[in-house]
Amino acid sequence: MEPAATGDAAAAQQWAAKMGFGGTVLANLGTGRVLDVAGAQDVDGANIGTYAENGTLAQGFSVQPAHALAEGRTYAVRSALGDWQLGVGGAVGEAGSPITLGPVGDEGFQKFVASHRQDRVVLTNPVSGQCIDVKDGSALPGAPIQQWPPNGSPAQEFSLVPTGDGWFTICSATGMALEVAAPGGDGARLQLAAPGGSEGQRFRFAGVAPYVRLSGDAELDAIIDDLLDHRIGREGDALSRAFRYVAGYRYIDGSKWPTGEWSVPFAKEMYYNQGGNCYRFAALFCWLARGLGYDASVVVGEVPSRSLGWAPHGWVEIALDGTVYVCDPNMANAIPSRNWFMVTYGSAPVTYRK
Repeated sequence: MEPAATGDAAAAQQWAAKMGFGGTVLANLGTGRVLDVAGAQDVDGANIGTYAENGTLAQGFSVQPAHALAEGRTYAVRSALGDWQLGVGGAVGEAGSPITLGPVGDEGFQKFVASHRQDRVVLTNPVSGQCIDVKDGSALPGAPIQQWPPNGSPAQEFSLVPTGDGWFTICSATGMALEVAAPGGDGARLQLAAPGGSEGQRFRFAGVAPYVRLSGDAELDAIIDDLLDHRIGREGDALSRAFRYVAGYRYIDGSKWPTGEWSVPFAKEMYYNQGGNCYRFAALFCWLARGLGYDASVVVGEVPSRSLGWAPHGWVEIALDGTVYVCDPNMANAIPSRNWFMVTYGSAPVTYRK
């Protein structure tokens, strides 16, 4: 509990707040007695005094503090255990993925947007659109902390209790603390524990740049972020790894001439079906390339065919340093002996016609 001083430093004017039955209980540091509505009266003008704590509704109050977090601002939740911060572990878009500890970074799965319900805060991951949540609304020590679609339940509401120097204990609606499971470190999961002030229960909220949606489609953005953050990686030759990853999918025949904005639905189909035709190969790789910061676009055109003369085909163009490159993961799947990655139109193994 953090004492709140009023007037002067005398203990009789200092109060400590804690969660109790029916709301926040305010205990006087001088007497130990708590604020109490006389006779539990529910009428205008009822007297308020101090009384021995008895766990009744007459001693529970709704406290509306100046919020520690700004409404709608994006935060990284740093741990007092070292250079670690909270993030969504596992599949970013999957309900029930655990909240875990990881190295400090600036990835979307490590960001949370603050909103408020009265005196409590709700923390939502901007990639998945899901909230930090106590599984099944449990109050038991060891209960896992996960992400879950917003449902307005107390399991997704938390109180921030200051512990000094800008650090907080994050308490559930049941009064339990969120704690990094021992021994901590990369991948350690968040769980409930009795409040005790340990370093594993202390967190700092650092304002960070908002997450910028890649495609405008939350489902696809979660897929792309998950693949780049947990499977392909974002450093080094990430574009080449992304190309090889997509080229490794299986070919499934499908519609020949896509229409409208097809790259978003086709990319999702490719991912969920673990295969597709040339347009779906192109769509998924294009969005992975964009996720890595490349100027990538899908192309509908034709390539030579022994039986048809020219056959409809889809591929990806990447504009880099004034040059347009072709990337064709479908051809890399069909003819792996040739190079189909970052070749110019003049050096490509086949002639592309747009």
